[in-house]
Amino acid sequence: MLFCELQPEERTALASNLGRDRRAKIVAIDGWLGLKAYVPPKERRGLVLVDPPFEAADEFARLEAGLAEAHARWVTGTYLAWYPIKDRREADAFARRMARGGIGKILRIELSIDAIRLDGRLAACGLLALNPPWTLEKEMGVLFPQLGKVLARQGAANHRLDWLSGPG
Repeated sequence: MLFCELQPEERTALASNLGRDRRAKIVAIDGWLGLKAYVPPKERRGLVLVDPPFEAADEFARLEAGLAEAHARWVTGTYLAWYPIKDRREADAFARRMARGGIGKILRIELSIDAIRLDGRLAACGLLALNPPWTLEKEMGVLFPQLGKVLARQGAANHRLDWLSGPG
């Protein structure tokens, strides 16, 4: 396991929770640089989790470019990319661009627990799974309706599970 984290507090938390595991390595590097430096892994098998900070206005563009570049270097890799949904149109435009990007299998998984809010309080998020395990769609189809019921604010939960490209 390789974790790329620039923020000292987060790196300390990772080290505290995973530091005793000899299989875990925590590197003080920007995740976007880490994606270029460590993909593909030597083993040629694995999972890449991308969790951008979404603090800058161009994060969707950076995520799209980073995934496209990493996928071009490691076509068979499995990638999970998390994103917040603060603006439905922006998230949908990102999904459309990813669908047109030439990546063979992309499963979109989204969960909303409330109406999208202007006050900054996160009410919905998504995960793109590139080359997902073949059971993921079925498992999320069972899990997400139940998760929505548990997390819903004022009964406003819903989810989306669809293929942007590939099976389906």
